[in-house]
Amino acid sequence: QTEWCIGEFKRHEKMEQSGADLVGIHLEGPFLAKEYKGAMPEHLLKKNDLELVRHYQTLAEGKINYITISPELEGVQEMIPALVEMGIVVGIGHSGATYDQAMGAIGLGATVGWGLVSIWGIVACAGAAGCAAHPASRQSPMARAARWSNTRGFFIRAYSGSTSCGLPSASAARVTV
Repeated sequence: QTEWCIGEFKRHEKMEQSGADLVGIHLEGPFLAKEYKGAMPEHLLKKNDLELVRHYQTLAEGKINYITISPELEGVQEMIPALVEMGIVVGIGHSGATYDQAMGAIGLGATVGWGLVSIWGIVACAGAAGCAAHPASRQSPMARAARWSNTRGFFIRAYSGSTSCGLPSASAARVTV
């Protein structure tokens, strides 16, 4: 399925077009926590496989520029430096990571957070200034990690559901608190 999508991306690049260009490929997975996988079919999820990402990046001719990972999965954090070296921005998402797991990923090069899980176990932003101000989320491990990391250039992407944390829906911002 991923190889087919990469092929479609490459086919699109060769087409004459007057609209928007695709700037790259976002791999949303397959290294996602099954508990927070969203619409991703569970049979496509993997714990870690750096060689698979290398294969995809070769197939995509270096056009994979973003990947979402769940840092609590075994072996995924160890992949982060190599992903960054390949020119891929690493985002934390679809995740129920603890504070230490999130901080480990950030320390290894993850620079974006989105689709993070609140203390209620639902999808919400965690770590932006709005969440910092939201009394119910102050103790969330992901919120604490992302609030700390905001001073170090961690980018928070928020979307529908983020309004409960004080962020506008479908927003993205680098937040310093």
